[in-house]
Amino acid sequence: SGGRYAGSIDDGHWLRFAALDLERVLALRLCTSSAGSGGAIELRRGAVDGPLLARVPIEPNGAWEDWRVVSTSVGAPRGKADLYVVFRNPEHPSALLNLDWLEFALP
Repeated sequence: SGGRYAGSIDDGHWLRFAALDLERVLALRLCTSSAGSGGAIELRRGAVDGPLLARVPIEPNGAWEDWRVVSTSVGAPRGKADLYVVFRNPEHPSALLNLDWLEFALP
């Protein structure tokens, strides 16, 4: 991590990656940690509430910087679009998790 990561993430927070070419994206890997309530990370096309491409549950692991890598397949994203990474846990909306990095798997 090197001390730089997205932290203090609450329900509804999001990241946007503008105009990504998603044509060959098959999977997503994320490095996360959670001493909080955990939740889910959603990958959405075009908007925060756009079509859902993937959803990854994130379980608490008891530490804010004990990083764990999780992965999921990405459903048919095709073409260039803004990509939104949306953090969810409406039942426990604050202090969900930290995100160190993410990467897209290509064939």
